[in-house]
Amino acid sequence: MTRIAFSLLVAVMSLSASAGDSATAGEKDKAKGFAKQRSAIGTVLLRTSADAPWTQPELYAPVTKEARVLTLPGARGAFETTGGAIFLTLAGNLPELSPGPVLESALQLHVPEGNDLDFTLERGRVILENRKDTTGKVRVRIDDKNLNINLIGKDAAVALELFTRWPAGSHFSKKPTKEHQPVGELFLFVFRGKIELELKNAKHALEAPVFYHWTTLKEVEGPLPFKKAPDWIDPSTDASANAAAAHAAVEALRKAIVAKGVEQGLSMGLASEKSMVPEIALYSEIAMAKTVPVWRALEDGKTKEIRAAAANALRYWIDRGSKQDIGLYDALVVNKVKPGQAEIVLELLHGIGPDAKARPETYSTLIAYLGSDLQAIRELAHRNLVFLVPAGREIQFDAAGTAEQRRGAQTAWHKLVPEGKVPSSK
Repeated sequence: MTRIAFSLLVAVMSLSASAGDSATAGEKDKAKGFAKQRSAIGTVLLRTSADAPWTQPELYAPVTKEARVLTLPGARGAFETTGGAIFLTLAGNLPELSPGPVLESALQLHVPEGNDLDFTLERGRVILENRKDTTGKVRVRIDDKNLNINLIGKDAAVALELFTRWPAGSHFSKKPTKEHQPVGELFLFVFRGKIELELKNAKHALEAPVFYHWTTLKEVEGPLPFKKAPDWIDPSTDASANAAAAHAAVEALRKAIVAKGVEQGLSMGLASEKSMVPEIALYSEIAMAKTVPVWRALEDGKTKEIRAAAANALRYWIDRGSKQDIGLYDALVVNKVKPGQAEIVLELLHGIGPDAKARPETYSTLIAYLGSDLQAIRELAHRNLVFLVPAGREIQFDAAGTAEQRRGAQTAWHKLVPEGKVPSSK
């Protein structure tokens, strides 16, 4: 896991136990745990160390020690602090539900000392809500920095979104420098009530609706007002048929995981004939750092939907950092992909930047890749071409089609983008 340090995000919060707590009460709280799982079984996965197997905590199961928590793409998991003050929601996402380079949500819970809740946000989206009239204290750790949030009174609520992604034009490197990393971004939305936020050793009183935006490329922005909170905070705002289908597929995969366990449940999902279930299973595989099944779907997948999901999943994976870039390259080579072809795959996943977009050879190379002997290269080249030249959507192309069909598509592309020319931007 690559974590991006947010040097502008600095906060210090004093930690002290309540003077009124007795030893007996402390022992009882420890036995009960400091948080309880509050969502359907299979919605969240939990493990106690980085190399331990993922388990499915039961509804109301207590968390008694530090644990890593994962909500798979499209699912929403929840925990409640033992005292009932803070309700924590991990909001998984799908491209069909909302834009943004987010799939799963992952964090590590810590035993709180002086706070109601303490966790490290690794990636994804979380929502924090105060369910009591008292002030709820939350510590959010991001890399080695702390963000301290006091939720003042009942119904005060904030949402955080953390992700990394490669800027347009970034290249794959087999020997990356320390600086060769994706851009990290953090959003904090105060969407209900009042909070107190500690930044740079100063306390800021905030009232909804405002947000902050941190990035590794520029200084912090905020607090800034907003008119409407992101739809992912309240998924009920999207009543479209597409969203309903996505939620139904997520539920089908959850039931498979509950019935057969995580590993076998995901395998069943990949083989499912239900709409969208195989695609969500692919996203879930990448969320659990399993690149090989996703690569196989890109290289061997017979449908455009499967190949598109596999390509999206691998792009999300490399967006997490150079470690993931190198890991995917190594996995391809181990799976008997030629090193040169593996580099082409990684470059195509990174996408085409502004400089390359202005060069004629970019288009001739991509059109040549439509005839590659690797289906994955054909698929990724076509995705890049259509992105650069939207008019090319009218050209019939199937990466899994016959050689004759592919040659016909290449001929059509050469007519649309003649050799030595750059297509019009109009």
